[in-house]
Amino acid sequence: MNCLLFTLTFLVLVVAPAVSLKCYTCIGSEDNCKKSKLEDNKPTYLNTCFLADTCLRYWQKTKDNDAIVHSGCTTEDYCDAQKSACDKAKDTLKDYQCAVGCCSDDGCNAGSSLTFSIILLAMCTFLGLELLK
Repeated sequence: MNCLLFTLTFLVLVVAPAVSLKCYTCIGSEDNCKKSKLEDNKPTYLNTCFLADTCLRYWQKTKDNDAIVHSGCTTEDYCDAQKSACDKAKDTLKDYQCAVGCCSDDGCNAGSSLTFSIILLAMCTFLGLELLK
């Protein structure tokens, strides 16, 4: 019995982290969660995801507030649900902008200011065209 317990403990503590996904974890302003800051401080921000299979990066902004970023570990289903919720919120809430990124490689959710700038530009262009109708 002790041998089985030791084996299971070894598998959970040593083997599982070796094969687990690693995602950046950060909640805060765009500046606090920018790619360069996350990558320069990997011991602080790059975490092992024991029960998750997907990395998430959620960006949101309202007209009068600074953008907020949420990065972390999640499941693919939850990430897909966040994408749907973001799309619905953009359609129903005035002056609300958001973008959701889901990925499954180690450290893939550090984000890119270029990627999110392009997404923001596309959203603003779309909203501007809709307002002109």
